[in-house]
This record gives sequence, C-alpha cells and structure tokens, in this order.
Amino acid sequence: MKNSTIIFCFLIVAYTYCYSQDNNANLILSYPEESEISFFQYPERTFVKAIYNSQAEATNVYPEQLLESIISATNQEWVNYNTLGGAEKASQKKQSHFDKIMTMDKDKNYFELAHKLTFDVGGVPTAVTLSQGLRVVYQI
Repeated sequence: MKNSTIIFCFLIVAYTYCYSQDNNANLILSYPEESEISFFQYPERTFVKAIYNSQAEATNVYPEQLLESIISATNQEWVNYNTLGGAEKASQKKQSHFDKIMTMDKDKNYFELAHKLTFDVGGVPTAVTLSQGLRVVYQI
C-alpha cells in the first residue's frame, strides 16, 4: 500500500507538471525545506455541491468549502473572492455564466472528491484536492 501511495503521488505531480507549463502556472515543484505530506482518500460518493446562496455564507476555511463556494458563485465579486490573488488573478465571467449557475440543477452539477494532499509551502499550510479532471490548490 505504501509503494502504491508513493507511486500515485509521483504520478499526480508528474501529471500536474506536464499540464501546467504556461506562464501563469502556480505549481511549486520543490522548496528548499523538508515538509511532511499527508494523503487522504475521500470515501466513495463524497460530493461537493452548490450549497451557498450568497458570498457571505461562504467562509472558505477548508478546501471543500472553497469548492462549494466556487460552484455556488453567482457574480464576479464572488469569483474574485474565491481566487487566490483576488480580482487581479480571477478569470472574468460573463453574466450568461452566472445566469446558468443560478438556474442549474444542483443535484446534477457537483464535484466528486477523490483525494487530498496537505503540506506546507514556505510555512504556509496548503492542500491540493483532487477530483475527476479537477485540481484545486488551496492555501489554508
């Protein structure tokens, strides 16, 4: 089990490295200090859904709450709140995007969580939450 976990973590890092080679990539492949990495596997059928009705409800204390906030965001200010770096780094969404979010079926639109890695980067607690085709990096 230990070998498969190490291989899995290596594959995640390799996959992330291969698909994040643009100028805006926030991937840190190494840091000049040792850090403990914790690996967590979510129970099957662990879902994150749009549960918030306003930005004020979203606290984003944990990575799972950030995902709930991302899928719930119904205006640009909320998208900016969810983005590391705020409005400067956030992608600009059209009103039609927010209209779709407000009318979507919340039981058919969700993230199914698979794994979470937690570690420190320069003394900042960080988590990477993995889902099917999704990677969320979260500074705790």
